[in-house]
Amino acid sequence: MNSLRYFTILITVLLLAGLSGWWLAELRKSPATIAKPDKNHYDYFLTNFNTTVINEQGKMAYHLKAAHMEHYPVDNHAVLKQPQLTLLDTPTTWTAVAQNGIVYIDKQTIDLSGDVVLRQTATTADVILMTDKLHINAAKKTLATTSKVKIHSGKDTIIATGLKANLTNGQLELLSRVQGQYHVPPR
Repeated sequence: MNSLRYFTILITVLLLAGLSGWWLAELRKSPATIAKPDKNHYDYFLTNFNTTVINEQGKMAYHLKAAHMEHYPVDNHAVLKQPQLTLLDTPTTWTAVAQNGIVYIDKQTIDLSGDVVLRQTATTADVILMTDKLHINAAKKTLATTSKVKIHSGKDTIIATGLKANLTNGQLELLSRVQGQYHVPPR
């Protein structure tokens, strides 16, 4: 009887040793491959959305709305259809509309394209800027484009290729091929 008991204990110990060796080998294996986010597929979308972004001082920096938005997690950007952006944290309010847009959320930049119209209000004369593409850095409050630009203010018009602007201090640099038409008011 003792030999049967020892034999049973020996088999149980050998079985446990074998199973623990297998279990340890399984633990040491590399983890299963985790699917990486695909830059061609969005993780969520919104229709008719509105958002207001607050700056570091707790003030409203800008308001953004669009007919459709798709968020891509790889580089944390969103693709917009019919975006409307209102910059609020500037000396005057600027509103931009376009056919399309891409928001790089971490960088606080917005690239607008397709019939871009930027309008400045709350001044003596509204300023309207039209172009095909416009890069807006909401954090730095700057604008840039290398495309053709048409600027209207009252009856005055300026046409140029390329633009850099700082909305905080009102500096505007037209990069090339600048033409202007200025209407002198009657005396």
